[in-house]
Amino acid sequence: MQPTLTAFLLRARSGPAWAAPGVPIEWRPEHVLLDDADGTVAALAFETAGATRVACELVLFAPQREASGPDGGEDLRYLQSFASVSGAHFVRPGAGTAAAIHRRRFALPGRVLSSAVPGAAAAGALGMLVLPACALECAAGMAGEPLLLARPRVVGVEWTGVPDPGVSGHDILLALERRLAGEGSGAVLECHGIGLLSLPMNDRFAIAARAGALTGALATLFPSDDRTRAWLRAAGRDADWRRLEGPEGGDGAFDSLISLDLSRVRPERPEGTRVRIGPFAEDEDVHGLARTLAHGKRLDDVPLEVVVPGRMALEAWTAAGTLDALRAAGAQIMDRADPLAAALPAGTLLMGGDPASEAASERGVWTCAARLTAHTPAEAMVSAGAPTHGAPPLWDDVIEPAGGTIERGTHHRAGALPPAHTEAFRAVALLEAGDDASAPRLLPWGPRAWAARADAEELAAALFRPLDPEAPARARAHGTCIVVAGERFGGGTHAEAVARAAAALGVRAVIATSYAEGEERLLALHGVLPLRWLEPADRREVRAGDELEVPPPVGPAPGGRVALRHLTRGFTFDVRCDLELPLRELARAGGLLHAMRDALAEGAR
Repeated sequence: MQPTLTAFLLRARSGPAWAAPGVPIEWRPEHVLLDDADGTVAALAFETAGATRVACELVLFAPQREASGPDGGEDLRYLQSFASVSGAHFVRPGAGTAAAIHRRRFALPGRVLSSAVPGAAAAGALGMLVLPACALECAAGMAGEPLLLARPRVVGVEWTGVPDPGVSGHDILLALERRLAGEGSGAVLECHGIGLLSLPMNDRFAIAARAGALTGALATLFPSDDRTRAWLRAAGRDADWRRLEGPEGGDGAFDSLISLDLSRVRPERPEGTRVRIGPFAEDEDVHGLARTLAHGKRLDDVPLEVVVPGRMALEAWTAAGTLDALRAAGAQIMDRADPLAAALPAGTLLMGGDPASEAASERGVWTCAARLTAHTPAEAMVSAGAPTHGAPPLWDDVIEPAGGTIERGTHHRAGALPPAHTEAFRAVALLEAGDDASAPRLLPWGPRAWAARADAEELAAALFRPLDPEAPARARAHGTCIVVAGERFGGGTHAEAVARAAAALGVRAVIATSYAEGEERLLALHGVLPLRWLEPADRREVRAGDELEVPPPVGPAPGGRVALRHLTRGFTFDVRCDLELPLRELARAGGLLHAMRDALAEGAR
């Protein structure tokens, strides 16, 4: 039986055995992509673990923010000097989105990419398996250490038929979401079928980039076929192409299989009071929109705003005449750093917004073009004519490693490693966090927190202050703490910063009724034990200031009980640990950073 592309790519990095869905496997990425949000965090973790040179094929740092103030300048100098010394590539900020830079210059069929950068998943359209990873996991990938992943289900998506004119990748993705009906959550969507021949690359990119937000998929993987080759050739990278195709049809290789007839997909109705082209729009979609506006009647009552993502896009759009056509059509051209580009007025049709967002205003290119003209989506597509490819942009903004010394700033200091959980420990309950204690409620975020995002000690000084201003000081006095909580602990924006700050503050365990998706994993990776209440009444018996004794979770099965002693009131109660055994062992060892340091030290010996 021919294996799926997902199995083929992961087996080459985790061993010949292909486990059942849900069984933990180890994998190593060839590519790691980081922007300035996670780049400093990953770089400091890499240094703290004792690594000196990147051990994977490619590490790319692509900061998105220009230096503004001393902290911004220090961050850029640190990242550029770290990349040069460690063997990574660095892109000057302002060149464009990190995902687009990687995809156009470095993405390769048959490779595995780890990243949390918005839009990185679009590389799946080139036959690259893109798996999400937090900053700490990216640091481990940079060092060549294995990452843990529960073997995902592989859902085969068979494409048939030919889409009607005016149907965009966004329309197809909405149809796919309805067809999956929740079946894609946590799965790899592996695309195949004769219908792919009629699906251009810009539509494939749109589907791969946004499938995670709309369907809950872990990744979306397309084959590397002749369309892929033509796109790479147009980018001047024909030598990087390789044919990569998976099984065709329902031969049992997939865990489940669905089919979508593209001829049945219909475009959305073009409703809205204004149109905005966001920074994640594909170049070909922007070119197509400009050609439509040049040949169609422009409606004066619908404002058009265009956000230029960076210098590379500006060069390409100018060379193709796209920017002039948009200006002639009355478009307001904005830089990505413009504060107006961050606000989205009500009633806006958005093309090319943040792929990680489930924005209800996101629309396809021909729907937006129809709203701006007197056309239907089909007429807008026809009036655009055949696409034309100009010369690829020059990539003088990519700086290759050249050695030197690392330039550190105020916030670029390595924190202490959390202790291992090999024996029972005593800890004081720091506070009761209540229900829905998401990251914004636990850690205030603003310019100061952004500047200190890689400094765990400084973040720890602000952790829990919105709930209890004295909590950080009490935690320092106690030395070892636990946090008790109710439903849906953690999650939200900057969830990893909360886990990292909690470990730095001395929090060694969290006991909650339930966790936001992914929060238990983040806590374990940073050396904090995520435990769950077995009996709701036990939660009421643990108050701030109580002392508990927490043994390390043992046993091979998830959901195993852990007996905690309430030393203040003299009784014992059970909690459970739902982590899979490899992740549980990682938490017991003090987290991924501990494991990295030990593995690198052992390798050096």
